[in-house]
Amino acid sequence: MTVTVIPAADRHFWANEWLSSRQSFPGTGNFDIFANAHGVLAMHNDDVVDPGEGLDAHHHQNMEIVTWVVEGSLIHRDSHGHTVTLEAGQAGAMTAGRGITHSERNAASRASGRRLRVIQMWVPPHADELEPDHGYRDFGSRLAAGDPVVVASDDRSTPDPTR
Repeated sequence: MTVTVIPAADRHFWANEWLSSRQSFPGTGNFDIFANAHGVLAMHNDDVVDPGEGLDAHHHQNMEIVTWVVEGSLIHRDSHGHTVTLEAGQAGAMTAGRGITHSERNAASRASGRRLRVIQMWVPPHADELEPDHGYRDFGSRLAAGDPVVVASDDRSTPDPTR
């Protein structure tokens, strides 16, 4: 197997007034996400969001989305009643299933000057039309201790944030 390392500076870059996105494969704009995918990994972005900014309510369906907060804090709100603020070291997992509308924003105010940096990955679900859901886990203490963190599971239950 051949491994190709693509430095962040060489990845696809997309930006607007409040977002800078380094994309392992093009996903923003008029790209065919699955035609540009790497195996089942449909999207892999390293995004920086300005203070007080973010994505307004938008819809997803039949996708699993994992969002790692690297720096700052993110507020997630969705149409199934989940509202959570994720801090650095925490990861949110959303099952879009039959359909979910959500927003993701930098939880810091514009005046604070604190940016948000997230790594986001999208993969197709093991089955379409699943029940939409959102959960999170805190990996901050494990990362600080230098413990390895692997995010992979056949467990479809909502994650226990205390584990």
